Amino acid sequence: MKNYGYLERTIARQLDRFPTIRRTAKKVYQRLNYWRYREKGFQCEVHPKVKLQSLDHCWGGEKASYFFGYYDKTPWGGGDDAKMLMHRVLGKEVEIVRVCPEQGKRLRLGMSSAWNHQQGSMTQWLNDEIVAYNDVQDRRLGVQVIGAGGGNKQFIPWPIQTVHPGGTEVLSLNYKRLHRQRPEYGYKPRVSNFSSDVPLGEDGLWRVNLETGRAELVLSLSQLRRHRPRTEMENASHRVNHAMYSPKGTRVVFMHRWIGDEGKFSRLYVAAPNGDDLRLLMDDRMVSHYSWRDENHLVVWGRTEKQGNRYYLVDVRDGTLRVLGEEVFGQFGDGHPSYAPGGRWIVTDTYPDKGRKRYLLLFDTQTETVHRLGRFFAPWTFDGMNRCDLHPRWSPDGNYISIDSTHEGSRKSYVMDIRKLLNEYE
Repeated sequence: MKNYGYLERTIARQLDRFPTIRRTAKKVYQRLNYWRYREKGFQCEVHPKVKLQSLDHCWGGEKASYFFGYYDKTPWGGGDDAKMLMHRVLGKEVEIVRVCPEQGKRLRLGMSSAWNHQQGSMTQWLNDEIVAYNDVQDRRLGVQVIGAGGGNKQFIPWPIQTVHPGGTEVLSLNYKRLHRQRPEYGYKPRVSNFSSDVPLGEDGLWRVNLETGRAELVLSLSQLRRHRPRTEMENASHRVNHAMYSPKGTRVVFMHRWIGDEGKFSRLYVAAPNGDDLRLLMDDRMVSHYSWRDENHLVVWGRTEKQGNRYYLVDVRDGTLRVLGEEVFGQFGDGHPSYAPGGRWIVTDTYPDKGRKRYLLLFDTQTETVHRLGRFFAPWTFDGMNRCDLHPRWSPDGNYISIDSTHEGSRKSYVMDIRKLLNEYE
């Protein structure tokens, strides 16, 4: 793996306070490295005991640009786990589709203009019979709740960020603020119920009851701005993002991010769903991606002053951290990690290396070893706002992994069968 080394990462960190210079230098440096390390004709390579299959057969021979979305959700659902949710790109909108890979069939559930390439429309299962996705209706941004068979639609003017495991409530945030500060995660359409300049005291994380449609602001940006303040917060733009309920819904993890004169900063917080018991877990400038292992522990790619950028196991009760895998795991850099059912395995991906290859990795927490499931070419056509991260997601039974990729030259979703590989370690 032609990865970026310690010196290169150190220089990148030093440029954090100069984001425009950093972005320009990064683009130039990546292009130069690609011409040196590229493998002509390479598309992908998978582990010999792993089977990779696209979902092309579900589109009846039609050429389709399709994907699922973010790594913190699963496309599988419907009770028997034989059905999956997908986004099909149709110009400025996406078609929300339920596919049955075994039968090669699909069912259109709706259309949405509230989407992005990183997370789609946050489409997900509320339970075995109900699907939810973000949409714009009558110039209002909100969540569309619909039966998995396509009936019984209900629109609530509060968009999804994360859904409680019980399926009865969600946390919501301002995607228009996100679009101004980080367009990859926001929505472009103009709406009447959200704007990018809502006062900090009136913006943040909302808790929304799906049965009544009522919402309450549980954590405001001004509250986070005042919590153990830093001088770098002055004259900065603030936002919250990437909120996730714990597996039983007793806690919520999220990031408070701001960008100002000193560059970009991120903090990792955990709180009760109503905003109580707010705890700051990581505050050394950089936190990126994370997911829950159980009610009390997270895997986090972040930074500590003592040990640098690593994958950490964080105990949310007292904030203690432990490095996972030391250099064996951390050498691959930032990715989108998540625990398999049972908690033994972590799957994660990487950003493109010097040869534009993304790696899919399986980390064994018992032996602290890493297995390379595959590597996938990332064409320059799919870069920046249009990029396609692998965003690996587990199936509910832990036997399959879903990824999005562009290694064949178009945006597609794939299913990876890892049963043969896992059987060796039972």
